[in-house]
Amino acid sequence: MTAVEDCGKRRDKWKRHEFGDFLTENGVSAALAKAFLELCRAEKRPSDPIEFIRVRMLPDNEDLTEIQSYRQKIEDLRTKVDELRTERDRLLESKQRIQSNYIRQRCDDADDSDTTEDDASD
Repeated sequence: MTAVEDCGKRRDKWKRHEFGDFLTENGVSAALAKAFLELCRAEKRPSDPIEFIRVRMLPDNEDLTEIQSYRQKIEDLRTKVDELRTERDRLLESKQRIQSNYIRQRCDDADDSDTTEDDASD
């Protein structure tokens, strides 16, 4: 290892140390440790561990309330879309039945008309 490489590694180590101090001094390390501990102690593993940690990092975050509201709206809209698709499918089936009955009726009328014309010509 050259002196330049050694100097670079020491500088990087120092920067990491400064960054660690910065995180500790500003409560980030403690908040992360607390969130990880809560995650570790959770009886049931959350389906979204990042969300779990985020909520614990910023429990009074106004954005969380708004996000939850949007999530509920999205879920409600998904339910509505499913209902509308079901209704659309029902209406398409009904339309096909009506068209089929109409065509069948027209064919029956045409057959009756042919039969009547044949009887009249006899």
